[in-house]
Amino acid sequence: MSLVRSVMPPLVFLAFAMLAAVPWGAASASGIIGPLLPAVVLHAMNSRSPGAVPEWLTFLGGLSLDALTQGPLGYFALVYLMAYVMAAMTPVSSNRLVSWLRYAPALVVVLATAWLVSSLYMLRAQDVMGYIEAGAVAFCAFPVLSWLLQPLTPAPVGPGAATYTRGAGL
Repeated sequence: MSLVRSVMPPLVFLAFAMLAAVPWGAASASGIIGPLLPAVVLHAMNSRSPGAVPEWLTFLGGLSLDALTQGPLGYFALVYLMAYVMAAMTPVSSNRLVSWLRYAPALVVVLATAWLVSSLYMLRAQDVMGYIEAGAVAFCAFPVLSWLLQPLTPAPVGPGAATYTRGAGL
């Protein structure tokens, strides 16, 4: 069972990233909603079990989404890496409401990063309403996706257990 729980989070993240590349024929504001769902999945898995989806796979998922959607290479890779960093900075909580409320500032930072990078790429300020709508959808989708993905994510490490911290042994 532990092999399944260690392999499933990266596979689910990649599946969501590939599904985000499919043109669903929705409204123009959905241009950011679909690709933002893998960031929600990434945060839901990595905030429950840090490192469930590794950072290199996060970058690869974003880069492949950029290539499949013929967008600027590195845009969603950067957005997903920001989601990864925000999930790593979020303390693990077993309470769903607390974890949902801790997701809100992380989502704001991810959306601000996406808007800023998009505005810099286009050399003009992008419409912020699409990002606000996408943020509302992502905020509402987080508890549902977190609940659905809980059986596939490794159990959180307790406070007394040993954990690996990069650079701690130097």
